[in-house]
Amino acid sequence: MKQILLIIALITAFLSAADAQPISKSPLPTNIKVANDQIGANLGAKINAADAACGGGVGCQIWVFDGGSAAANTISSQVIVGSNHTLRFFEGIFYCKFPTQSAVILLKDNSNLIGAGWNTVIVENNDPLLQTYNPATGQGAGTRTANYRIVASFNTQFSCSSESANNTCRSTNLHVSDIQFKGIRTNQHDGGVVGAVGLGHCWGCSVRRNWFNEVSGYAAHFGSTQAGADGETFKEFTHAGQTMYAANYSKDNYFTDNLMTNIQSQMFAVISSENVWIERNIFREPGKRPYTITSVTNSAGDPIVVTVSEAHHIPGGDRVRLRGVMATGGAPAFNQDQDYRIKPLTPTSFSLVKADTNTGTVQNPIYITPQNGTGTGRYTVTSDSKVDYRGIFIVGLDVEPNGSFYERVNNMHIVNNLFDFRQINGVAATAVAHQITAAGIANSGNVISGNTILGNETGTGTLSGGLTVATSYTTKTTVSDNYINCGGGNNIGLLLSGSFLTVNNNTIENCGGGGSGSLQTGTLTHSSVTNNVLRNVTWGQAIIRERGVSNNNRWTNNHARLHYHDTDSVITSSIYLNNYWAGAGSDMGFFETTLSNNNIYQGNITAPRLIGSGNYGLTIVGTQSKVLSHSFTDGRTFITNINGTSVPFLNPN
Repeated sequence: MKQILLIIALITAFLSAADAQPISKSPLPTNIKVANDQIGANLGAKINAADAACGGGVGCQIWVFDGGSAAANTISSQVIVGSNHTLRFFEGIFYCKFPTQSAVILLKDNSNLIGAGWNTVIVENNDPLLQTYNPATGQGAGTRTANYRIVASFNTQFSCSSESANNTCRSTNLHVSDIQFKGIRTNQHDGGVVGAVGLGHCWGCSVRRNWFNEVSGYAAHFGSTQAGADGETFKEFTHAGQTMYAANYSKDNYFTDNLMTNIQSQMFAVISSENVWIERNIFREPGKRPYTITSVTNSAGDPIVVTVSEAHHIPGGDRVRLRGVMATGGAPAFNQDQDYRIKPLTPTSFSLVKADTNTGTVQNPIYITPQNGTGTGRYTVTSDSKVDYRGIFIVGLDVEPNGSFYERVNNMHIVNNLFDFRQINGVAATAVAHQITAAGIANSGNVISGNTILGNETGTGTLSGGLTVATSYTTKTTVSDNYINCGGGNNIGLLLSGSFLTVNNNTIENCGGGGSGSLQTGTLTHSSVTNNVLRNVTWGQAIIRERGVSNNNRWTNNHARLHYHDTDSVITSSIYLNNYWAGAGSDMGFFETTLSNNNIYQGNITAPRLIGSGNYGLTIVGTQSKVLSHSFTDGRTFITNINGTSVPFLNPN
């Protein structure tokens, strides 16, 4: 009855709008099929029946309403949405229960999957036999091996290397929007190898306004690591003895206005793509959310047994930290910053193992007594106790074409996104990892601009890298107007490698330290680094650290406390113009190390040399390096005689 009333209301609104037109009236919307009204063994079968009833009708819509129960809303048959059709879910919670290596919902070319907003919830595969958790080993055990993918393109579910040249494994014009994709934890072993929405080699596709809430793999990804592509000639070819086929990359796609929360590994991935727009997304609290502790039990001197509110999925031997554990009855305080390994006992409980001295096996580890040499007292928990799983390194946006020689990422726009990593549920995280690891077609024309990155504030993980352009295979990429706040810890805010990069107007706060630069380079050549501000407001050291073999770079109008060349690095033929390298305290200014040479310094400002080892204003040692002009913060200036000799420019007395 509810869906009938809604259909009547929609048709009435449609007719009212048509009556308002002064020239002509639109026809009734006869191209709508209600899946709930079809005959089928489950909701998936009914959707397929509705799609079949659409036939070849262009623009036909399949509507799915809340059936009023979990059974009525469960998809137990794989759904295939025909070309030029739209599958539209209204508000409700819908469950996937179909084990598959492809996806529960497949979209043919020119089709859409649309919800009614985030009250339309599609829950990932909840088949009880899918990778059931085995606490004895910490591994998946069950009769059905499948993945957690919910949506995929129909055309990319087959091996490209075995297709004919006419079948390029490409899909076109697919759109997924306005849905909450929900992960499931109970009786599931965490995945992390596929996306909830995996569109593969999709051209002209979009993923918009979705909430990816605790999904077990990626939120979504464009591109694939399949055989490779000669995208220039669109012909079959042979590379390294393997047959390759055309169009093995994605193109002209949008990932915009999505929210991602508590995703355990990569949150969104771009594997091999051209013309991708990643805009206005929110990447929040990476990693699986902490498990709530319901009890901590032990007799004095016995191992601690921790019980949590749901199946923990932590493999034996992996690391955890416990928050909110209290010592009572004279027991020593519990160290909540200590990493412990675990031995699973049941799906919801485990014992602690010393992380630093454990020599036992996963099944028979060495227990830790409750840090209680006196044998008195016990441990309890506070109301906010939790278990932080420490076993995962997390990436917000992973840009990584690392398979074939012909993979690439070109003309990608990462713009105006928020990476809210103030809470990190894992060992460490990188907000944006632009890590091109295969040489071949140049990865160029990418723009990373206007993004906000907020790092760890809780001590439950570290932001090991805010924004990383991590390999030398990147060229002609712009990194501009980003705000990066590491929050704390010895973290790199901005890591740069590649050639012909344009890096300007970025603000980096509370990063660096412990040997890491706030802004750090790997192998950087022919690049411009301009108008960047580094500051340590509450944490960090505001340091620029140049590493590797770098040359022909131009550093202009940057503000940092310290800028130096790493001891083993070779930095040559670069220009340093109008920079300010000075701040409060020691170790401030600029230092050129002995392997660097042929650099030019002009119009820069540093503090005078201070008394004591390691404190300096400006030190230049390369035999061909020249200081054309320089000034100190106390107003003294001088010009080198430019004779090509090795002259350290320190504060003269």
